[in-house]
Amino acid sequence: MEKIFLMPGHWHLSKGNELITTLLGSCVSIIFYSEQENFSLVTHYLLPDSSIGSSPASSPERYGNGAMARAVNELRLHNVNLNTIKAKVFGGANVNEGNSIGEAIGASNLIFAFQELALMGIPVTEENVGGFKGRKIIFNSSTFEVEHKFNN
Repeated sequence: MEKIFLMPGHWHLSKGNELITTLLGSCVSIIFYSEQENFSLVTHYLLPDSSIGSSPASSPERYGNGAMARAVNELRLHNVNLNTIKAKVFGGANVNEGNSIGEAIGASNLIFAFQELALMGIPVTEENVGGFKGRKIIFNSSTFEVEHKFNN
């Protein structure tokens, strides 16, 4: 089974037998998947939109709005029936205490994720969000199961 590590601001599309791992603090990872079509796409974004802390060199996928647009575009490019898509949401912890960006960034990331998924009519089947600790997630693209561990 191939192992993939997903960095912040990146995404990974899978139609196979992979373990996709990422580490999340206030960042959010949305896993889009379709069991019927054996398809999944994992995102990892840092901020809800580019109005906060953006720079000209920033990848659009570093932001929720860019990550969501990329995911929808990839689903369409691969002719995935959007009616079969479900989502799993992870991250959004309050780990930025004292940071200049602000303590509420995890919550803002989550609000964005859940609002956008609701607008798109994509049901959320699993979530492990919020709190005060970061987490590691490991997504099995064959079984669509997620293992999550909290950081100490």
